Amino acid sequence: MVQLRITHETCYDYAQVVDIAQHTGHLQPPETANQQLLSHVLQIEPKPAQRIELPDVFGNMQVFFSLQNTHQHLKVTAQSMVVTQAHTAAQQHHLEAGAAALSLPGGQAVRCGIGVRFCLAVCAAPCRFFQLCPAKFYGSCWHG
Repeated sequence: MVQLRITHETCYDYAQVVDIAQHTGHLQPPETANQQLLSHVLQIEPKPAQRIELPDVFGNMQVFFSLQNTHQHLKVTAQSMVVTQAHTAAQQHHLEAGAAALSLPGGQAVRCGIGVRFCLAVCAAPCRFFQLCPAKFYGSCWHG
């Protein structure tokens, strides 16, 4: 078993003031046969006027939040602690086949290590995704 502390931070600095913004995120790691969620805290700045957390149709926790005051910055930080167990050979084969089917611009493979199923900003090589966003965007996700 491996205990992992996972921190995901997403920050937006908008070129112009934004009046109203609505967001949906999937930032809580799921409970699975190979993974136990020990803790999860989600912080949103500025504080949203509305925040709803519900499972989606696949059972993954999603959060909807609405910012209804003018703002020029948004910071979303998720901190989670999970315990993972090694995958069986069949599970590992399934994960590798799924990862092989995904690719980033330039053919870079998406890798989400050690079976933690939620990975939003994890790349084996530098991501071109960050260059495609119209707002100044920066994010990171660590496993360890």
